[in-house]
Amino acid sequence: MKLAKTDEITVKEIEDSTGANCNTIKVHVKKLAADHCLTQVGKGRGAR
Repeated sequence: MKLAKTDEITVKEIEDSTGANCNTIKVHVKKLAADHCLTQVGKGRGAR
């Protein structure tokens, strides 16, 4: 899956696309956000 810089994706969409565990995805997304590779849009359950 390839995303442009302006595309948004949710953890659930990643889970459905890859079949990976939700908690594993959250750990990796959190690390990528900390490294400024991803930007969080929204807060709480509606975050993407």
